[in-house]
Amino acid sequence: MHFADRSVGWAVADGGYITHTTDGGKNWELQDSGTKNDLTGVFALNAKQVWVVGKYGIILHTSDGGGRRVMQSGKTPSNPLHGIALSPEGKGFAVGERGMIIHTEDGGKTWEEQVSGVVGGLNALDSFDGQKAWAVGDAGNILHTSDSGKTWKLQKGDDWYGLHDVQFLNSKVGWAIGEIGGIFYTRDGGKHWEQQRGLFWE
Repeated sequence: MHFADRSVGWAVADGGYITHTTDGGKNWELQDSGTKNDLTGVFALNAKQVWVVGKYGIILHTSDGGGRRVMQSGKTPSNPLHGIALSPEGKGFAVGERGMIIHTEDGGKTWEEQVSGVVGGLNALDSFDGQKAWAVGDAGNILHTSDSGKTWKLQKGDDWYGLHDVQFLNSKVGWAIGEIGGIFYTRDGGKHWEQQRGLFWE
């Protein structure tokens, strides 16, 4: 699920389902995805520009809020993708199984595979400008790049539980969340991650 603002958002699910709300989630309506593939991640740059990723490396894009969707995954690897984020300039990343990271500089028209340095799945990412980004995944891995993905560095990992989402307020302050209520916080761009108490944490 991802919201472009406090009112407009999208959610995706298995079987190619995409739902859309314009009233903050009070009401949802189905949109035609054009696929039956399982969809696992969505990113809304604004109320018009939205990307969706899923099984078999599928990437869908709409520039009109979902009225028409274009397949952008013709030359992407076939590994399942779980997360995607792009900047207003069209620079961004998508992440998925087996440490997959792909990068675009043209709004998703073309994608280039990058070296993540990990073999576990990556579940989500957050990026500001297409240069700085954080990706999280299996084994508690948190990866960071500050050079558009030319190099990815492991900031945290080697845990027995996975991480499922990450969100930064700015280039310094962010959170990563995962299994058994795990919450991790950084105030220095990920150089140090502090464990915070989750709902099921003891």
